[in-house]
Order: sequence, then C-alpha cells, then structure tokens
Amino acid sequence: MRVRSAARRPAITLLEVLAAIFIMGIGMLAILVLFPLGALNMARALKDDRCGTIAQNAHAMANALNLRNDPNITPLLAYNNPPAGLLFSDQAAPGYPVFVDAYYGVALGASAALPNVGATGVRRVKPSYVTTIADCDRWFSFNDDLTFTLDGRPGVSPQTAAGPLTEPTRQGLYTWSYMLRRQKSGDANTTELYVIVYSGRDVLAPTQETAYSVVPGSAQGALGVTIIWDPATQEKPALRRGAWILDTSYVPKANTGGGPGGRIRGSINGRFYRVMESTDTSGTTITVQVEPPLRNAQVSQVVVLENAVEVFERGVQ
Repeated sequence: MRVRSAARRPAITLLEVLAAIFIMGIGMLAILVLFPLGALNMARALKDDRCGTIAQNAHAMANALNLRNDPNITPLLAYNNPPAGLLFSDQAAPGYPVFVDAYYGVALGASAALPNVGATGVRRVKPSYVTTIADCDRWFSFNDDLTFTLDGRPGVSPQTAAGPLTEPTRQGLYTWSYMLRRQKSGDANTTELYVIVYSGRDVLAPTQETAYSVVPGSAQGALGVTIIWDPATQEKPALRRGAWILDTSYVPKANTGGGPGGRIRGSINGRFYRVMESTDTSGTTITVQVEPPLRNAQVSQVVVLENAVEVFERGVQ
C-alpha cells in the first residue's frame, strides 16, 4: 500500500515576513536610541573633565603669578576705592568684586576703558602680565586641547614666516576669567577667587553681558528669582539649564567697620548661580530656579554670563 507523505510548505508567507521585520524594527530603534544618548553623555563627561582640569590649572596659574596682588587689581579691591558713584565698602564686610577678563582687555586695546560687567558696579580689568592675544592664549586658555588631522597626527601651524619650526594647533574652545573680592574689604589677606570657564566664547570681539532687573522680594535661601526683561531694549535671556547668572545687586548698608566716609557703606552681592530650570511666566518675565539657594536677600539685578559653562569657587589662598 502506498502512503502519501504530508505536504511541505515551500516558503514562509508575506505576512510572516512583515511581522518579523516589524519586531526587528522595534529592537533596532531601541538600540539606535542609545547612540545619541551615549554621545551626549560622552560630550558631557568630556566637558566636566575639561572644566575640572581647567579650574586646577587656572587656580595654580593665579597663585604662581600672584594674581591677588597684581598692581592692576589690588587698588580696585580696597575698601576706599569703590566703583564710580558708589559708597565705600565696609572694612569688616565683603568688598566690591573685580572681574579679571584678559581677552576683553586685549580686544579693546590698552588705552580703552573696559566696561563694567553688564554695565553694573562690577569693574572689569586685565592683569598687568597680559598685553597681547598670545599672552591671553598662554594664561587664559586651555592649551591641552589639540587639533588632529585625519591620519591621527596633531595639526601644526607655522611658527615663523620663513622656517620649518611648527607648533601644534589648539582648538581654543575653552577659556576662562577670574573674579576676585575680599571677604573683609579692609584685609588684603582675605581675597577670595572664582574661576569662570567659558566654552566657545568669542575672544577677538567679546560682547557685553546683559543685566536684567529682578522682581523684588526674594528671601535669603530662596530657590529662585523672577527676571524682568524689556522687549523694546533687551533680548530675551537665554537661560537654559546649566547656564550661569551673576548677582550684581548693589546694597547700601550700615557701617560696622569704622573709618572715614560716613555711616553708610555699600557693597555688591557678587554671587554666582547655576540655572536649574527656567519658566516663562509672562511676556516679560522668566522665573528661574537656581543652585545654590540665594545667599543674599536683597537681589535686584542679575547678569547672564553667556558661554559660561562652569564657575568654581577657589576660596582664599
């Protein structure tokens, strides 16, 4: 007796192919999402590593070059040399901050008066040991960021017009400035230092920072402020997460340190804050959450530090 074998399927159906492609597509999408996320995390880690290294280098350079006692800076830190139109500072209280910005000073020229930060009472100055853009590159930029050619070798640029000498080219992406102030304006040994790290700042033609008014009433320890901007004269502040603002509020106060100049003294808060979140609350106001909490109660004005990616408080030497 002849037995008929069971019929065999010649191939899979089109419906099964489509189902397999659909399932595989879901898996591939999940994998592809990891690539940009990984690249973003790697870029963030690289930035954090660079900024940490820069803070150490900048602080070491400031100490080696005795920046706290630089002849261009020291007179501006004294309690009896306030910014134009402001009161003496209290000798027993923090003095007026001074912003050390070498690139801005060289860009404007030796004879030009440097504008205050955000047109506030924070005076801007360049140190005495900086006169050229090459000095700025040496003392105020991260020289370890080399460029590389496609074959993996460091890029080079001519060091002289006629000759084989070359030196590696550098990206020039990261630069920095300092801010100095005395914890006690009458004591030169209490000068504290901050390092402000920039990424992608225009060093040949730096732009003036913008100062914005703040809705009054923020208490010390508050987690945020509400910034007011005028659409007719100001651009909307670019306050994404990770940006930095500087509290430049001017605060007259009673004198506790004695000395000449009357019973009332003045000071500027001079505190840096990182933006954690910003929310448009109206057509002219933005509420900003900051870190750390506000260190001063009388906050009336802040400056947005464009291109600033990190600020490091290095304290007193």
